[in-house]
Amino acid sequence: MTHTRTTPTRCLAAIGVLAAVSVGCSLGNDGGTDAVGAPRSAEAEDRAAPDIAADSATATAEQTSFDAPFDQRVITTARLSLSVTEADDVGAAVTRASSIAASAGGYVQERQASGRDHPTALIVLRVPPERLDAAVEELSALGNVESGSLDTDDVTDEYTDVSGRIAALERSTARLRELISEAGDVTQIAAVEAELTRREQELESMLGRRRVLDDQTLMSTLTVEVRVADAIVTEAETTAPSALSSLEAGWAAFRIGVGWVVAVLAALLPFIIVTATAFFVLRVVSRLRRSPQSQPTEHLTAD
Repeated sequence: MTHTRTTPTRCLAAIGVLAAVSVGCSLGNDGGTDAVGAPRSAEAEDRAAPDIAADSATATAEQTSFDAPFDQRVITTARLSLSVTEADDVGAAVTRASSIAASAGGYVQERQASGRDHPTALIVLRVPPERLDAAVEELSALGNVESGSLDTDDVTDEYTDVSGRIAALERSTARLRELISEAGDVTQIAAVEAELTRREQELESMLGRRRVLDDQTLMSTLTVEVRVADAIVTEAETTAPSALSSLEAGWAAFRIGVGWVVAVLAALLPFIIVTATAFFVLRVVSRLRRSPQSQPTEHLTAD
């Protein structure tokens, strides 16, 4: 039985070939150096040539296999602004919007609400692109449509490129694992494992990017804003006030005015105290200085 032993040059040459044919990543090989920068002799290159040619031919054939285009991938984003007549209708519209998304095969991604007298709500829905038009039509019946928009972004080329990179990286990592089992010494194993780690990190990054594209293209994003109509708010604010409401407003204004006066006096009180004290001291000193001068004048008058 014949045992085949892979030479260091063959392992390192295979690493260099994998680096060259992987999509989006390469190991630079300069002239007569291998994947880890070790010089190669002409004899070693001759021995490695058949392996390099075979790997290159296989890589070329596999590269062609994923060049076929994928189905069109489009990111669809829509926005709808609705107005309702009553404050209670805002919550009802949000609840109904959630049901519409669920019936369309989607879900609620985000929900926000603010305000008490004039509440507003924002709800982000994810629905399949083919059900988006029907969902928008149902949502439009929940109130008056103030505005709407629809944006699309074709990412078919990017998705195809990312999928091709993933396929190439999966093949190169599989080949590197085979080389680890064939490596004959610690130096070979360390070189192959270092390259394998780098390829696996790239593969995880590409897989993550494709997951994001899948999420964005398989489910469209529909943002719905619901609020009370401006016309209703304006009418309520311009209604003539009653006598009682005017009295309450006047009393509130009086209390606010008194509060401001008290606040101002409280702020000025330290300055008033210091000024009054200084004035009193100056008056006392002034009188003490004038008292000795007035006594001789009184004696002379008496004489």
